[in-house]
Amino acid sequence: MKRLSILFAAMVLLTIGVKAQDDLSTNVPEAVTTAFETKYVDATDVFWEEEDGNWEAEFLLADQEYEATFTIDGSWLKTEQEVEIEDVPATITTALEADIPGFEIEEADITETPSGKFYELDLLVGGKEMEVVCDLDGKIIKKMASKDDN
Repeated sequence: MKRLSILFAAMVLLTIGVKAQDDLSTNVPEAVTTAFETKYVDATDVFWEEEDGNWEAEFLLADQEYEATFTIDGSWLKTEQEVEIEDVPATITTALEADIPGFEIEEADITETPSGKFYELDLLVGGKEMEVVCDLDGKIIKKMASKDDN
C-alpha cells in the first residue's frame, strides 16, 4: 500500500510539472507574442522558453525547425536554423580549410540577426571543440574555444 501511495504521489508531481511547462506559453509577454506572430505568420508548433531574460520560440516554418529569440519588449534578436553538415556551402568549407586545417564540422546553423545572416559552426579540431562564425561568403568573423572546453 505504501508503494502504491508513493507511485501515486510521483504521478501527481509529474503531472503538475508537465502542466507547469505547458503553462509557460501563457506567461510569454504580449509584446513578444505579437512581434513573433507578425514576423512568422505561418509558424506552427510553437514552444516558448525563457532564457537569460529573453524569450526563445522553437517552431516549424515550411516543415523546417527554427528558433527565434526576442527581448522582453518584443525586439527580435536572432533566428537560427540548423543546417545539415553536407549542406554547408563550399565557400565556407574552403575558407575553413585554409584557416583551420584538420577541422570536422559537428553542427552548423544559419543565424539571421538585424546585422545580417551568418553561419555558426561547431568544429572539432585536434580533439578540441571550437565555435566559428562566418559570413555567407566564407569570411571568418569570429573564432573561439567552445564553452564546454573551458
